[in-house]
Amino acid sequence: GSVNPLFLGAAGQATGGGIERSVRFNSSDSAYLSKGYTTSGSRRKATISIWCKRSKLGDNGGLFLVSDGSSSTFTFVFKSDDKIQVYWNNGAANLSTASVFRDLSAWYHFVLVVDTDNATASDRAVVYVNGVRNTLSGTFPTQGSDTELGLTGSWVHTIGMHMAGVFKLNGYLADIHFID
Repeated sequence: GSVNPLFLGAAGQATGGGIERSVRFNSSDSAYLSKGYTTSGSRRKATISIWCKRSKLGDNGGLFLVSDGSSSTFTFVFKSDDKIQVYWNNGAANLSTASVFRDLSAWYHFVLVVDTDNATASDRAVVYVNGVRNTLSGTFPTQGSDTELGLTGSWVHTIGMHMAGVFKLNGYLADIHFID
C-alpha cells in the first residue's frame, strides 16, 4: 500500500512535499470553490472536515462559508488573530477557538460538528483540531435553531473565500468533506 503523507510527523504535520489532491489559495487570486444545492439538507446537524496548511498569518481566511450574498451568512474561518471563528446568523452563534494556529509548516485537521438540537449549549458547535476538542468561547447557538448550512436557491456554499470577496484564504486545503 501507499503511505498518506498527512499521517507522517507530529500533530498531522507532513514531512515534506505536496499533498495529493490539495488545492492552493492565494488571496490575490480571489479564487474559491462553490456549490449551490437544489435539495435542502439538514440545517441543524452537520459535520465539516478539512485539512489545512496556512501560508500567511494574521489574515481572515475562509475554510467553509455559506451565503446568499446578503448579510445572512455561515462562516468557519481563520480570523486575523489566527484563531478559528464559527459564526452564523440563524441562532446567533459567534464562537472562537482558544487556540491559535500559527505553524506555517504544519497541516492541521479541522473538524466542525454542528448539532443545534443538543441539550448542552457547548455541544451544539464543537471544533476538533488534529483529533483533540478545542475550547470554544462566545455565544453558542440556541437549542433547535437552524443554520444556513444546506440551504438551496440563492444560497451558495464556498471554500477558500466568501462569495462577497472577503475571507480570502492563503494556504492549502485537502480532503474537504461536508456531511449533513
